[in-house]
Amino acid sequence: MSDTWYGCIKLFFDEIYEDITPPTPTLDSVPPQAECLGSIPVSWSGVDNQGGTGLANFDVQAQVDGGWWTDWLMATTATSGSYPNITWGHTYSLHVRARDIAGNVSNYTEPGSTQIKDSTPPYEAHVNPLAPAHQAPFAVHWGGSDACSGVATYDVEYNVGGGAWQPWLAGTWSTNGTFDPASPQYGQTYYFHVAPMIWPAIPAPGRRRSAPSWPSTSSAAVS
Repeated sequence: MSDTWYGCIKLFFDEIYEDITPPTPTLDSVPPQAECLGSIPVSWSGVDNQGGTGLANFDVQAQVDGGWWTDWLMATTATSGSYPNITWGHTYSLHVRARDIAGNVSNYTEPGSTQIKDSTPPYEAHVNPLAPAHQAPFAVHWGGSDACSGVATYDVEYNVGGGAWQPWLAGTWSTNGTFDPASPQYGQTYYFHVAPMIWPAIPAPGRRRSAPSWPSTSSAAVS
């Protein structure tokens, strides 16, 4: 009976075999850097062994800063995607494996990694309003806002009576200071403005000024 069954099958198939070889996945594209508040574009592909049953789908996992691998896209037939919800200062890694129609599953590929950068300047800076007149020394307050990595430091300048701007504080982490000029010009109006800085994402050292450079001015007369 078995010989008859096998003979019938041979009428339609020249060769009968079992597919036990997994397909080969490839992680095609992971950018070295991606912009904060965006996403990471990723693409992948795969091929099945010659004469195999053919590709069925892929599993894609993600990892943050070398931590645990977590499932992102499982049993997907897509060959690209955008990994969401990324945060400045972190490194995201992705890898992929492939599955064929027979159910054979490959190992995961070597990961590709993306560092998240912030190239957008702070969107807001201000010097708090001052009283119309002050006796030196007096306090000045300021602040700023950034959508991604946050404000790192501030540069603060002043001028007297609308003259040339002069540096007061550079690279300060503080949002306030006590202004105490060595030779106060009594009866003159002192103007202040501030520029916030953010950390460039890669490499870490250094700062970048906001744009426009000095977006906020406040003034007070010294009496």
